[in-house]
Amino acid sequence: VKIAIKLAENMNARDCMGDILAMGGQVMGYVEPLQSVNDVMIRGHEYSLMTGNISSAKLSLAGSMTCEYWSGKQLSLVKSTMDDGLRRMSSQSIFPLTQCLPLYRSALAMIGNVGDVPIALGSRADVETEEERKMTETNMHLLKISHFNKMYVGFMFRRYDQVKQLADAHDAIAALPFSAILISHCFHMFYWGLISFWVARKTGNVIWYDRGEEAVYKMRSYANFSSWNFSNKSLLLQAEQYFYLKEFESAKRCY
Repeated sequence: VKIAIKLAENMNARDCMGDILAMGGQVMGYVEPLQSVNDVMIRGHEYSLMTGNISSAKLSLAGSMTCEYWSGKQLSLVKSTMDDGLRRMSSQSIFPLTQCLPLYRSALAMIGNVGDVPIALGSRADVETEEERKMTETNMHLLKISHFNKMYVGFMFRRYDQVKQLADAHDAIAALPFSAILISHCFHMFYWGLISFWVARKTGNVIWYDRGEEAVYKMRSYANFSSWNFSNKSLLLQAEQYFYLKEFESAKRCY
C-alpha cells in the first residue's frame, strides 16, 4: 500500500489517489496503528473531494469513523465525528451510510442517553428503519455489520440471553462470502472470541470453546503483524481461554 501511495505521488496521479487511500487504508489497519490509519483515511477523504471522487470520499469517511471508534478515542469526540459524517452522507446515496449506522448506534449505546442525533434515511439515526431491515435481507455486508453490532452491545451490557440468541446465528452469517478486506473484521473476531468463551463457560458446550480457540489463533496472527493494535487483545483472549481451562496462573499472567 505504501508503495502504491508513493508511486501515485511521484506520478502526480491525483485522480486515483483517493481510491488508493480509501481501500489501502483498510489493509494498512492490519499492520499500522489505527491512529495512523485514521490519518490516511482523512487524507483520502480530502483527496477524493478535491478530485470529485464521491464514492471514495464516502468510503474514506466511513473508514475514519471505524478507526476513531475502535482506537478507543473519547466517545463524545467519536460521536461528534460520526454526526458530521452521517450528515454528509445522508445528502448523497445510502451506501455506505447504511454500513455506518450500526456502529454509530453502538457508540450511542456506550455513551448512554443521547438526545441530539442526525437524520438518516428520513429518520433519527439511532432508530433502525424498516428500509434498513429489508436491506439486510439482500446485502450480506450490511447483515454482518448489523448482526455483529447488536451482539456486541448485548455483550458489553452482559445481556446473556440476547447475546446467546444472536451468537447461535453468528457462524452462518459470518461464513457468508464478502471479498473486501476491512479493518473492522479484526475487531469482530476479537469480540466473537470473548463471546464464545463466555457462552462456553455458561453452557459447558465444547463447541463454543472451539470457536473461542479459533479466535485466539487468528488474533495471535494479527498481533504478529501489528502488536500496537492487537497484542493486548490477543493476550485477553488467551487469558479467557486459560480461565475456561482453569489454568488460573497462566490466565493471571495474560490478564
